[in-house]
Amino acid sequence: MIPYGVINFGMSMEEVGSLTVAEFCTYLEFNAEKKKETTVIINHATLNALANIYRGKGKPFIELFAKETKQKTREEMLEERYELFGY
Repeated sequence: MIPYGVINFGMSMEEVGSLTVAEFCTYLEFNAEKKKETTVIINHATLNALANIYRGKGKPFIELFAKETKQKTREEMLEERYELFGY
């Protein structure tokens, strides 16, 4: 457990040694999920770049992330401010 945590996660021996087995397993699960999300993001960015390379002459650029088209009203912005800051 200690060598795996030190080599793969960059933790010190004391940090890994202070974790229980359940905490270490939870850390492994979160780390695997983070790697999966990162891989999906890289995959989407790569596919988007390829789609833009081969999109054809004169066709519009394909955005990686869709832009939000709905503008918030003044009342909606004030409600959000009140929820966040209380005024």
